[in-house]
Amino acid sequence: MKLCCGSNLYASFPLETALREMSKIGFRYVDLWACKAICDHADPQKTTPEEVQELLQRYKMTAVSMTL
Repeated sequence: MKLCCGSNLYASFPLETALREMSKIGFRYVDLWACKAICDHADPQKTTPEEVQELLQRYKMTAVSMTL
């Protein structure tokens, strides 16, 4: 079983901060949120897929789902 952390837990922080903090506590899998009303870490109007992938690689994480 793989446990992931939802980026919505860090909704008030930028995506990079969220990934860094999740990585620090041992998570390797993330559910990226792209819901403007709650958490828009994966909003395509704010960041490109390439930028998200670079951050995931930097913090050795894998996106396993996306909440819209």
